[in-house]
Amino acid sequence: MAEKKSKNTAKKTRTTKRIGPALAILAMSVACLCLCVAMGVGAGRGMIEQRSPELSTLEGLALALYIQANETQITQPGVSTQPFTFSVAEGASASSVAQDLEDQGYIRDERLLRHYMRFRGMDMLIEAGEFDLNTNMSVAEIAIALTDANAQDFDLRIWEGWRVEQIADSMQVAGHADFNVDAFNQQVRNVARAKEKYTFAASIPDTATLEGFLFPDTYRYLPDTSSLGVIDSALANFDRQFTPEMRSQAEAQGLTIYDVVTIASIVEREAVQGDDRPIIAEVYLNRMEIGMRLQADPTTQYGLGSPGNWWPQLNFSPANIEHAYNTYLIEGLPPGPIANPGLASMQAVLNPTNNGYLFFRARCDGSGYHDFSYTYEEHLTKGC
Repeated sequence: MAEKKSKNTAKKTRTTKRIGPALAILAMSVACLCLCVAMGVGAGRGMIEQRSPELSTLEGLALALYIQANETQITQPGVSTQPFTFSVAEGASASSVAQDLEDQGYIRDERLLRHYMRFRGMDMLIEAGEFDLNTNMSVAEIAIALTDANAQDFDLRIWEGWRVEQIADSMQVAGHADFNVDAFNQQVRNVARAKEKYTFAASIPDTATLEGFLFPDTYRYLPDTSSLGVIDSALANFDRQFTPEMRSQAEAQGLTIYDVVTIASIVEREAVQGDDRPIIAEVYLNRMEIGMRLQADPTTQYGLGSPGNWWPQLNFSPANIEHAYNTYLIEGLPPGPIANPGLASMQAVLNPTNNGYLFFRARCDGSGYHDFSYTYEEHLTKGC
């Protein structure tokens, strides 16, 4: 009899265990339903309307109640600002993504994100890829971001001494679909627009281009950045880098900003070693002061450059080539900059040495340094 009673008790216990979860879910659902009815639109007519149609009525109501109770935590921004890149693997679930974000310290409670995405149906819309997020984003904003794996930002390096065509070539080679070389070239010629935005552009002749003013640096762009956006970011950088002190220095030397950039662009193409920059700048400034032609090979190269060979080697006497940029033939500066110089070359023009040199040529040792001379006769003795 005792054995039979024990078996009945065990059977009853097993039955209780089976029906326990079901009763709990039913009880919670009924409670949710009653509470939602009692709260009316407060629990939310709006919240219920946002729920995924894939949810059952009871699960939808239960999640709506949870989200209503945690609305502040879901919608408030983070307490700090820290950009980060988050990777989602192909086929990753909302639960694993939420847990990864919590484990890495980017969200406080993975349940908030998991339940919110489940309620909105976003758990089925998570995309694989790289996401640029920020710790100041709310849980709701992160959920939305995870369903839209945008193409990543890209970096563009504008190198010191590049001409504008090389910048356009770099963008084309990188294959950024929204970059249009014709639009780029058109905006490079739009000096009037630059003058409206930047005071430094006042000295650029209306017939010139923005060559020389696309400041060399590494820039990060969105995938849909336009040609104008590329140019604007480089011009804005020039405006920051060419400081008020530098503008005062130029004025004290009797040079316009356009003059400084033009001379600096030649220095940039001539100098290999940084130590030589202020000495090369001095040579050209000294020549200008006494009315001597600049006789700078890079200006001839600029005039002869063509697609695929923007800086051709000069295997002939530049004096035989007639073009507007040939400083072996023209007096003074060329019509404008021949490249986009870096900050060091512009500072070299504003702070040249004071040795009295008029000539220089590359050393024969392949070091990249130059030998400088006072006279042409001395200059000839330093040939290779």
